[in-house]
Amino acid sequence: MAVENLSSCNGNEQQDGKLAVSQRESFHSIWSGFYKKALKERQNQLRLVYTHLFPSQPSQLVSPLSAGPRSPNGGPAEPPSPEPIDDAFPLNGLDEQIADNMVENCVGTLGLPVGIGLNFTINSIPTVVPMCIEEPSVVAAASGAAKTISTFGGGFTATTTDKNIIYAQIQVMDIEDDRIAIALEQVKARRDEIISLGNQFCQNMVGRGGGVMDVTVRQVIRRSDTKRPKEVRLERSYGSWIVVHLHIDVCDAMGANCASAVAEGTAPLIASLTGGRIGLRIVSNLSVERMAKASFRVPIDKLGYKGISGQDLAFRVVEANEWARSDPYRATTHNKGIMNGIDAVALATGQDWRAIEAAGHAWNGVRADNYRPFTDYWVEEEDDGRRYLRGELELPMPVATKGGVLKTNPVYSYTLGLLNKPDSKSLAKVMVAVGLAQNFAALRALCTEGIQRGHMSLHARNIAIAAGAPPHAIAECVTFMVETGRFTRSAVKEYLTAHEVHHKIRLNGSFEDIHSACSSSDLNGMTNGHANGNSQEDEAPPSLFYFEESDLTASRTAGVEDRVTLNVAFQTLGAKPVHIELVPNVPPTKVVRQLFGEKSHAWLSELYGLLESLKLITIKPERANVILAKKLKLLSVLLNILIRRLVTAHPLETARFIKRISSTRSASSESDLNGSNGDSPTTETPPSHKLGSGIFRHRVILDVDLKHISSTGTDHLRIGFPLILAIWQVFEFRVQQWVGEPLLARALIDEQWRVVLALVDAPLRHIAPTASSPESFKAVMTTHAKRFQSTIFALCDAISFPEAIVTSSLVRVLRCIGKRLECEHAVAHDLSSSRLLRDLKDMTEKGWSDDGGLGSGVVNSFLLWLKIVKGWNEDMVREKAFRAAGGAHVHQLFREEMAAFLGDVSRKQDLVELLDSVDEWHVLDRSRLKDAMMLFRIHYQIDVI
Repeated sequence: MAVENLSSCNGNEQQDGKLAVSQRESFHSIWSGFYKKALKERQNQLRLVYTHLFPSQPSQLVSPLSAGPRSPNGGPAEPPSPEPIDDAFPLNGLDEQIADNMVENCVGTLGLPVGIGLNFTINSIPTVVPMCIEEPSVVAAASGAAKTISTFGGGFTATTTDKNIIYAQIQVMDIEDDRIAIALEQVKARRDEIISLGNQFCQNMVGRGGGVMDVTVRQVIRRSDTKRPKEVRLERSYGSWIVVHLHIDVCDAMGANCASAVAEGTAPLIASLTGGRIGLRIVSNLSVERMAKASFRVPIDKLGYKGISGQDLAFRVVEANEWARSDPYRATTHNKGIMNGIDAVALATGQDWRAIEAAGHAWNGVRADNYRPFTDYWVEEEDDGRRYLRGELELPMPVATKGGVLKTNPVYSYTLGLLNKPDSKSLAKVMVAVGLAQNFAALRALCTEGIQRGHMSLHARNIAIAAGAPPHAIAECVTFMVETGRFTRSAVKEYLTAHEVHHKIRLNGSFEDIHSACSSSDLNGMTNGHANGNSQEDEAPPSLFYFEESDLTASRTAGVEDRVTLNVAFQTLGAKPVHIELVPNVPPTKVVRQLFGEKSHAWLSELYGLLESLKLITIKPERANVILAKKLKLLSVLLNILIRRLVTAHPLETARFIKRISSTRSASSESDLNGSNGDSPTTETPPSHKLGSGIFRHRVILDVDLKHISSTGTDHLRIGFPLILAIWQVFEFRVQQWVGEPLLARALIDEQWRVVLALVDAPLRHIAPTASSPESFKAVMTTHAKRFQSTIFALCDAISFPEAIVTSSLVRVLRCIGKRLECEHAVAHDLSSSRLLRDLKDMTEKGWSDDGGLGSGVVNSFLLWLKIVKGWNEDMVREKAFRAAGGAHVHQLFREEMAAFLGDVSRKQDLVELLDSVDEWHVLDRSRLKDAMMLFRIHYQIDVI
């Protein structure tokens, strides 16, 4: 179920870890499933991994007050949070003022998406590659090929030439053919003098260890095309030119300006030596002493793909490359695919991609008589008989990591930072590795199912956008196109029409409202800083939480995500990152048992079945975003488990932690939490389109005092607190990006807050001493029932409803349903024989909760009803507990009391009456709702009471 660093375990825990490793070859990567995450989720993961690159804004939180966070029953109000500060993710568009100073006649800027190439291992170094490109499938294809090569072949091997040599060319003309040889010798004889003069024009480069290193001279034969009609030509007596090359080591610069300056500065000396006329003085982009090579070697028995054996695939790849060697028409497309990858990295890192393209294509003319593919592939066999596919790509790679536009555009400091600030040679290695990966991915697809299937699945997003699908519905439209095999605008419009996704957009433009809210919302990610007194340079890499739904609970559909997986990166507060995996058939470790208790992967799988039985459905077909609803439910459940466990073990620290988060929430959001509580489906609440959560902008972790936590609980909280923040953040980011109806999105975020605040609340602290027993118990029951989160499940189900029916009235109805289901769930849970026996036993040891809080004793709604309403004392309950321990059936012992309790608290009849009184029920399946009210009693086996 979970795997963590073995160095953090001891004793039996280390044996658990060894068993887990024996059952799984390796941990999941922190980057696995990256493409499934919301945009802000991905951005925040980069913040966690690259803390030095994306530093956090200084915390501007208000000082904590003594009051606890707001509960569903009221309680002290939090002060308004400070005004949000601008913390936009820095990989964004170029500022227009900067752009105006970069080019002439500037009228604006053009944006392109920046993606992340994953799974690359280059010279044994794991590498994350920024790629800027508008074409779909390029980033995915390169990442997929890199995964195969890194997993089975150990990654790419890459090399470069020793120096970054660029050529400054000086053209010398008007030398008679019989004097060419003399002129060539004159230049060669004065080589040292030319070098010394040239270095006077590149003093900065010389100071960095570069400068002019050599001088060579070439005789270039003039070539004349067939004379055109009416063309006039100057008659020349000579048939050749002399071209002098000054070899300049430009270190980590591009060097074009340097080369031109050196050429112009030394040209007079060249003219005097040769007696010729100086023509052009210019840099050459064909940098054959600035080469980069990448290669890989993968066992062919590991290359099986799409039903094709590894051996067949390997030889098909070799044959495909041979075709490109023989046919320039094919070679052109072959090489274009290579440049898809290289140019994407070049654009992302501020390189002169035109120079790279020109050098690559010209390189073909230098090394071969015909245009050919840049790559080579072959199969080789070792002495042991094992065969390997080899791939290789070598190209001139004139790239730079210093100077030029790299200082003008601040975005490049971040993209190069993702590559750990490489020098020019390291960047060249990355680029040829990406080009080779991109080519291998293309050939692998062409040799099996063809490129159209995978490419169209990704291109379907562009089709959906062109057809007018709103951003939150694009994934649904893609799923529909993949399942039907129809990649057309008409298919998108058919889906949108069938599910009325455009209903609200066309009526009142509420789609724009939510996305303007998203763009201004204070939700740019949990940031990092000097955690626990450590500098940013000392911070450990992010930790990982991974969940994977069992194959038995999901059908597999090609091209469609139909199984829930979660990969959540979270801040590491200890010395080493922790890897927690909730996956089938892997035993729990100590950390997992601390954080999740008995809530194993099997328990979560059983819960999925229960939630599916409780799922609210409409009389209309559901949309294709059911997987989103399932993921949000899972995230909410994980939050519930974690906070419940932590508040039980460490009530003061956990309440203080949640309070620090709560203090960052906007005043408007806090006031909304005190609005409609779900009692009445007709109570109007002013609509709010602002998603003002913003809980992750500030360094909340650093504001929590961990110094006074007991030594036994430190690790528990150092893992639990960051994991809570990260999971909560994922929930909110996904709601903001993919829930299209603003009212529903806001309701989901606010309801999740209500659940969290109920988990840390002690409701009786807010009740006046003079309150009656029924009033006191109602306060306890309101908070206790909210902890069972049925309202959040009902709202999640509405994500798959046609948007036309998701009105503010329906949202209020769903809250009514949820509140009644929460009460039924809490009652059934607390009356189950296993739970009641355990709570009776615990009560004899630590007593029942005096304030209704989870951290101050046993919280069981039935036992608290006996205490508050019926006036029982602990001795009366303990007497029953002893009898139950002696073998008496607990339901028989409390039969009369349970019947009276159910009569007092059951909300089943409330829902039945509600079904008959509210107009909105016509869109819901009424029989399903009525069955849901009995489901909890059946599940917990109390239906016989």
